[in-house]
Amino acid sequence: MINLYKKILVALDGSKPSENALNHAVEHSVKWDADLLIVSVIPQISPLVYARVLEEYGKVIMETHQRMLTEARIKVNEDHPNLKVETRLEEGRPGDVIVEVAKEEDVDLIVLGSRGVGGIRGWVLGSTSRYVVETCTKPVLIIK
Repeated sequence: MINLYKKILVALDGSKPSENALNHAVEHSVKWDADLLIVSVIPQISPLVYARVLEEYGKVIMETHQRMLTEARIKVNEDHPNLKVETRLEEGRPGDVIVEVAKEEDVDLIVLGSRGVGGIRGWVLGSTSRYVVETCTKPVLIIK
């Protein structure tokens, strides 16, 4: 059997849809014997807003995202010890970062939750998933 996917990227932001996306990405990684890259993006705060935000808050956000990635990697490795799992913590506009990391890492599939933790919930897709679908040339799987 030819492996359809060699490397799968999944974006994790702590939302229920992103947790569901992680589960699907793991299933696909196991099925296709693909490496799994779990990415979390800390949205960049504008300098004007950041000047008003305590530096400690930024540290807490960074630690929260790092802990989320570490816990996800540990859980996946416990359930699937032979699966190669990497994590990346990035900062910036989530859609841009996901598209850029997908190019850098030459992934074969991007798996995203339909909506994340931010933004207005009236859209069918969240702004990040919509942006990635419209911008990226890689296959994208959206999970509710």
